[in-house]
Amino acid sequence: MERRVGTISRGIRGPIIRQGDNLVDITVDSVLGAAESEGFELRDRDVIALTESIVARAQGNYASVEDIAADVKAKLGGETVGDQNQAVGDVVEVDLAFILLVFAGLLQIGVHRGN
Repeated sequence: MERRVGTISRGIRGPIIRQGDNLVDITVDSVLGAAESEGFELRDRDVIALTESIVARAQGNYASVEDIAADVKAKLGGETVGDQNQAVGDVVEVDLAFILLVFAGLLQIGVHRGN
């Protein structure tokens, strides 16, 4: 028989992983539930992989937003950056560094609305 389909990748939705969660049980339940609800079958030699971030969460091996914000604040010496009179809509791109600076209280953004 000629092979007609290559690799198939599926993203399986599961619960939010917390420290101490049993990844084996959660993975089995999530994959089997998805297979049943979506009508696909598991076969010999199928590969099931978990992201490193899920494993880290289950192990409690991660940095909280508060930890990251404190580190950023320490590295910048507690000074703020940015314009306090930033108008709504002036920021075109927002990235993680921007969000962390705001969270750490190092980036001050004043929002003005008007005509």
